[in-house]
Amino acid sequence: MADQNKKPPRAFSWVFMGTGVGIVLISFEVILVDDSSVNAPLWVIGICGLIFFLTGVLIYLGEKSRYNNLLAAIMVAAMGTVGSWVALFGADSGFSGGIPLLSADFNLSLARLLFGFGGFLCFLIAGYALKQQFTRKENSK
Repeated sequence: MADQNKKPPRAFSWVFMGTGVGIVLISFEVILVDDSSVNAPLWVIGICGLIFFLTGVLIYLGEKSRYNNLLAAIMVAAMGTVGSWVALFGADSGFSGGIPLLSADFNLSLARLLFGFGGFLCFLIAGYALKQQFTRKENSK
């Protein structure tokens, strides 16, 4: 049986944090990329970098940190922001696939609806994580 108190390898967390910093540096135009490869505003790309960075921080801290709920709330709210931006402002050409036999317009609307619902769900989860962060924990015995 696996030890439940075992932390994941911290080296793994540095991969996420480094990736996040790299993406944030792209959003601040410190690292230059081809403009044709950028399909979102730089602030959205920066939020994506923040998501990667916070993932690494959460892995590094492990399960028992008193800041887990707060960091998770920020991370999931950031995910909701990206999903909501895609739903509301994403270019039509950025959506592909869909359900066969349905019109392209219906598939586009369905995709936007699903991204919007995902964003809304992320905001609800973030709210719950914030509630958990600031709710006084009772002794569980």
